[in-house]
Amino acid sequence: QDRSLPTWIPSTLHYARWGWGVLEPEPGKIDCDFLDRELRQSRESGQQYAFRVMCCSTSRGQPYHPAWLKTVGAKELQAEYGKEAPFPIPDMDDPVVLEKHLDFIRRLGARYDGHPDIDHIDLGSIGWWGEWHLSGSKSAKLPTLENRKRVVDAYLAACPKTPIVMIIGGSECLTYAAQRGAGWRADCHCDMGGF
Repeated sequence: QDRSLPTWIPSTLHYARWGWGVLEPEPGKIDCDFLDRELRQSRESGQQYAFRVMCCSTSRGQPYHPAWLKTVGAKELQAEYGKEAPFPIPDMDDPVVLEKHLDFIRRLGARYDGHPDIDHIDLGSIGWWGEWHLSGSKSAKLPTLENRKRVVDAYLAACPKTPIVMIIGGSECLTYAAQRGAGWRADCHCDMGGF
């Protein structure tokens, strides 16, 4: 759909990032119509699809986690980013949040693992934009290493056929994921030392 892309540069991969709340707008119900439409449009464009799930938005008015989480007793943390007033993000150490999210990953894999139109899935979920950090927040902390490893394990268990790739900012969890078969990638040139 990018009309500015020259015809001599082939676009073979459609990459997207979606909030958990977009993909699971109701408890226990993945929006398969949405994802199937994305996959079909990519295939019709001659592309494969790749995506990342995000749980922590840096924008007060546009959360990535599902609105229904609070209704099932899940805890939220108050975080800040830049000049934003404190806003809620899911507490990924909370047993309810963690259980619901791990179940979501399991069901996502049960439906889409090995799908011929999916090139890879980014191992996201943790931190701002699913990038495994909460930089710029003084109050919000990453989940425990044990719980971060549980998220890694959930993605790898849910998708034994579809390649799982992790952004290089994941520190010890990147090593953990790579040792278990995940690939890795940089998000931009800055990830190669530009900061």
